[in-house]
Amino acid sequence: MEKLRQRALELADLISFAEIPYSRAVKEATEELRKHIPELDSETQQEVMERIRGYSD
Repeated sequence: MEKLRQRALELADLISFAEIPYSRAVKEATEELRKHIPELDSETQQEVMERIRGYSD
C-alpha cells in the first residue's frame, strides 16, 4: 500500500508541476492516477488532490 501511495503522490506532483498542462506525460500520469485513486485510502486521496490543486494555483 505504501508503494501505491508514493506512486500516486509522484503522479500528482508530475501533473501539478507540468508546464504544458496537456502534454503526453501529464495525460499518461492522469490516466494512471485515475486507476489508482479507488485503491487509495481517503487521506491519501485528499493529499493527492491537494497537491494537484495547490501546485497549480
